[in-house]
Amino acid sequence: KNLAMNQQENDLYAEAETPLQGVRKVLEQRDKEATSVVRKAALNVFIVTGISQNGSFDIITAFGMNIQMINRLVGLRHRRPSLTQLLELYVIVISSALIISITDEIFDQIDTSELLGSMAGGVAGSIAKTFLSSSVNGAMNDYLTLRIGKLTMKYLELGSKAYKKNKKKIRKEARRSALKELPAVAKSGLEQVASA
Repeated sequence: KNLAMNQQENDLYAEAETPLQGVRKVLEQRDKEATSVVRKAALNVFIVTGISQNGSFDIITAFGMNIQMINRLVGLRHRRPSLTQLLELYVIVISSALIISITDEIFDQIDTSELLGSMAGGVAGSIAKTFLSSSVNGAMNDYLTLRIGKLTMKYLELGSKAYKKNKKKIRKEARRSALKELPAVAKSGLEQVASA
């Protein structure tokens, strides 16, 4: 198939020794850009939902940011998926938004005073409880955004049929990859929140 390229990609392709190497360089560059888009979206979701103390706001915000991330990832591919394929990607986001809602409710049920021990009382305990709750909430949403990004990248790379055929394996890889990247993104988010 023809590979639609922008000027930077044309330059990368032209520098390669063979056409195959050129295509590989272009696809590697797109993968780096896609990974950067996913990490930035995950960081933004972590910060916004970590600071927010409103579950409904978190769901709407994460949903919107994930849709925006998918649209950016689609744009990097220089070819628009069919409406059906785009709707399939959006279903992934909607199901993740529901997971965010459920995890928010579950976390609200956890008694964090047991985790904080003697610090649980007073103003310090209240601040610590809020910080812990916000950090965990942000990290859960961060993980889901990373996972959605990885699933979207794979979906766009393979196409609908191959994605569906290998769905279980792809989900497992996305889960593993998201968990691997989560600590770095969460650390960066906590540093940005602390410095604000």
